Amino acid sequence: MTDDLKQLETHWEALERGKEEAVHEVRKLSRKAGATLKALEAPKKIQRAWRAIRRAVAPLRDWDVLRDLVKTRLKELEVSKVTLQKFQEDWQLEREKRFGYLVLPVKPHAFESPKHGIKLLEEALEDEWPRLKRDAKRILSLEPSAAWHDWRKKLKHYRYLLEALERDVTDLKAVLEGLGRIQDAEILISTLEDPASIPSVSPELRLNIVALERKAMLEAAETVRSSWTQFKAAGGGII
Repeated sequence: MTDDLKQLETHWEALERGKEEAVHEVRKLSRKAGATLKALEAPKKIQRAWRAIRRAVAPLRDWDVLRDLVKTRLKELEVSKVTLQKFQEDWQLEREKRFGYLVLPVKPHAFESPKHGIKLLEEALEDEWPRLKRDAKRILSLEPSAAWHDWRKKLKHYRYLLEALERDVTDLKAVLEGLGRIQDAEILISTLEDPASIPSVSPELRLNIVALERKAMLEAAETVRSSWTQFKAAGGGII
């Protein structure tokens, strides 16, 4: 786990300045650390420190993702350069506001993995796999909903355990990418349905983008279902 802390140090200065790449990398790193630390039975104080970092950067990262989604849709709808520029300005103002609220917590302390760390990670995998399969049977029979998002968080946790054991996550990544696309669409739709958000996007554009995002959600859901079938057939990374 000292490697995670070293990576955090490399991004910390840029994170303090709100740099997009640093925000993205630190959020990923905090999730990975959180999953492995729990499995390795690390002290709760260290686990809480990583969780605090993840929560601190979340509003900035969510807004950065939103910018990319909206810009892509606006270009697809062939809006004017003026509209694109006005959107970028609106987005930047909101980002600066969110950055102003960013308060980074104290950095986590170092944690050395125990000698039986591999065994703990393997036990965590074997414990989680049956529950993931059971949840999938229920969740994938439904249309995308909050239950899908909760399942996605569990799958991310499972992915980081697999990666810690250096096992293949190709099929699982495909599942997660589909689930991530659904989550992004839900956030974008919720944002655009608020008339006060992003003033530069007109009511007509909002309706068009929402329609495209709803279609994208359904397509992503099919990707999730087919990719999950492949991942489950491969045994979920259990050896």
